Amino acid sequence: MTGAVMAAPALVLFVLFGVVPLAGVLVLSLADWDGLGPLGWAGLVNWRDVLADGATWDALWLTVKVMALSWLIQTPIALALGLFQAPRGRGARSSRCCGSCRCCCRRWRSG
Repeated sequence: MTGAVMAAPALVLFVLFGVVPLAGVLVLSLADWDGLGPLGWAGLVNWRDVLADGATWDALWLTVKVMALSWLIQTPIALALGLFQAPRGRGARSSRCCGSCRCCCRRWRSG
C-alpha cells in the first residue's frame, strides 16, 4: 500500500471533524444570529466588538498566565517521571542510544 492510501482515512477524518467545524465557526463569527432566528450577515462587526472589549484581553492574558504556570509545573514533573522510568544498571547507557527503542539496541549490543 502506498503512503497516500494509508493516510487517506486520517485525512478524511481530519477534514470531517476539524476543517468543516472550523469553517462553520468562521461563518458564524461573521453572522448576526441569536441561535434561533434567521441568520443575518454582520461582517467584521462582531470581531471589532470582541477585540474592543477589555474582557477579551483580560481573558487572553489569564490564558497566557495559566498556560505558563501549567508548563512550569508539569514539565519538571514529566521530566522527573521520565528519569524514574529510565533504565538502570548494565546496558542502560546503550539502551538510550536511539531513544526508547530498546529492541533494536538489544540487537545492536548482542552483535
